[in-house]
Amino acid sequence: MKSPRQQHAKYDRLVDASGLHCPQPVIRCKAALSLMERGSILQLVTTERDSLREIPTLVRTLGHEMLDTRQVGNRYHFLIESRTPAHKKTVRSLRADVAEQLETLLNDTGLPASASPA
Repeated sequence: MKSPRQQHAKYDRLVDASGLHCPQPVIRCKAALSLMERGSILQLVTTERDSLREIPTLVRTLGHEMLDTRQVGNRYHFLIESRTPAHKKTVRSLRADVAEQLETLLNDTGLPASASPA
């Protein structure tokens, strides 16, 4: 039987935040998890000692599961399983949707899309 570390040695996404100071490891972890599908594994690597406290708190708060935390030399490795579905739309796609809706509204009124209200 494999140990928990061997079972979770594989990951779907790696975020190497080595050398970055807080809050960057937390921000990058949160951003990566928001893009991952439920059940996907994130490996986060940091050199920031505060990450040992902050990352598990973030993971719990967001509803994900911390699978493993370990120190290798001066780096901290976190294996996190995404427990919530990824956001279906990115900010860029939402902006495109809004622009398309605005163009549709302008076309319905007969105004050119480049016209600005007077």
